Amino acid sequence: MKNIVLLGGSNSVMVNGLQKVLKEYANVINLALGGTTSLQNLYELYRSKNQEAIKNADLIVTESNINELLNCNKPKENLSLSMIFKNLQYLYATLYEFKKPVCILILPFWRMNFQIVINMHRFLANYYGLNIIDIQEYYQNNEITQFGNKFDAHQLSVVNRYVGKEIAKNIDCFKVSNKNLDINLPEFKILTPENMQRNGNFKIFNPNNSMYNEIVYRLEKGNSLAINNCDGYQIIGMHSWNLENSGEIAKLG
Repeated sequence: MKNIVLLGGSNSVMVNGLQKVLKEYANVINLALGGTTSLQNLYELYRSKNQEAIKNADLIVTESNINELLNCNKPKENLSLSMIFKNLQYLYATLYEFKKPVCILILPFWRMNFQIVINMHRFLANYYGLNIIDIQEYYQNNEITQFGNKFDAHQLSVVNRYVGKEIAKNIDCFKVSNKNLDINLPEFKILTPENMQRNGNFKIFNPNNSMYNEIVYRLEKGNSLAINNCDGYQIIGMHSWNLENSGEIAKLG
């Protein structure tokens, strides 16, 4: 079987959607996380525990345009369009440098700055020579945007399953970029409490299920973490977990 690495938001996490059919045709490493933008996709590409899966991937599938749209507005992260574009450039340049087949999945969404954000994805995918499946464009060309609008951020599961089936069945049709570009990416570092200066006693937990397996240090009153040897770096994101007092995965309302 072929190997697929899946990056994205809740449309890639939904049990009965995209990932379900991909798993019927391929070995799937699902690194998606609901509600997150392309920055989370970039983060997963650089995490040491994911490098073996990326090395062995026959195809990398990524989608984040809906989450970019949701997070460039209050009450979410309220990201500026320039910040979204910068993070997308980091992601797409990194995907290009892997020299692997990449499928950019553009899901349909008609709210807020949808045309601007979707055009960012289209521009960068074309610039780096990455494969695109543009469902938004398909809906527009076939005059079924009213149908797509009915399902808000989560598209109909049967549609996502059909898309997943076509991706998996045609995996050999996705090509490596033939562009010859001079990429000048910044150096990214991932710091965890394991390699930071820890002040105080930390309780350590290991929340895990069929999707996640993380090491979590509880930051309580009186404890602190210090970043060392990172002069000239900027913080672009933070990974945190909310756990119950017992350390169980929180069941948020």
